[in-house]
Amino acid sequence: MPKKWTALLLCAFTLLALAACAGEAPPVTVPDTTPPSENITQTVPEPAPANLFESLAPAAIARRCDFLNTLLRVVVSPEVTEVKGGLFVSETPLTRDELAHILVNALKLQGEGSYEEVAAAAGLLDPAGDSLSNRRLTNAECAATIQNIIDKIVSEGEEQLETERKFLIDAGNLPFKLTDMTGSRFLQTYINLSPEVRVRKINGDEHRFAVKLPKDEIGLSRQEVQFLITEEEYDYLYAKRETEPLDKTRYTHRQDGVRVSVDIYDGHLKGLAVAEIEFESVEAANAFVPFDWFIEDLTSDKRYKNANLAKDGLPGD
Repeated sequence: MPKKWTALLLCAFTLLALAACAGEAPPVTVPDTTPPSENITQTVPEPAPANLFESLAPAAIARRCDFLNTLLRVVVSPEVTEVKGGLFVSETPLTRDELAHILVNALKLQGEGSYEEVAAAAGLLDPAGDSLSNRRLTNAECAATIQNIIDKIVSEGEEQLETERKFLIDAGNLPFKLTDMTGSRFLQTYINLSPEVRVRKINGDEHRFAVKLPKDEIGLSRQEVQFLITEEEYDYLYAKRETEPLDKTRYTHRQDGVRVSVDIYDGHLKGLAVAEIEFESVEAANAFVPFDWFIEDLTSDKRYKNANLAKDGLPGD
């Protein structure tokens, strides 16, 4: 069995220790031992670290921070939760509806129906039954969900990979008029540059968190985990930022059955415009023939990575 799955199974056995827990012990605090710029790979060290749920009373109401930190430990890497002294600290209770949203977004689950129905169909959440969406979850329920995620990873070998290509474009030479479209304004801020940990504020009222691990050698694919966060969590993370926000407006255009995200930058990157296309596989990405309004393929040009644009500005500036 590969080291990765062995480590994940060790983490699973740790979770099963919940059954023996009695009384409520103080939550485990995450030490600030990881330098901000330390590289993190998707390899869980052995032995697996203590699970954040193991010292918590199974019947007690679960906190958002405990679940989010444990999810990142299992799906990405234990060390990522230690970036900047800890990423999630909110002590607010976690509800079933919130858990379903997090699972569907973070694991990129596909399916029809509500978030709860999709998560249940994937085997990660018990069927809703007569449960209320805003019902607060217990530590035992969250631990069982983490166990389900581990089982899914081990059985399917599933990695959340983002495969995309990026192209330089001219905002004045597009196959559509920007004035005829409705865009979404993104304020994208990097909390940490390596690994890439970022937050987004979308249209002023939606907040998202994402971790992105390094791309492959040609810059096409990398693991990505993202999910919705609260405004309180956004503000806490934003205060730890390493860069000022990237300000861009995103428009969605479809051409020949292909969904193209068009980003028009403002602020210190005003004048820059790029098109991004996500693909289901590296093979599909390589087979794509760029549209005639694409100027240059930027996929492998690290200067145009958003993290580098936030840190260094436009190439040549």
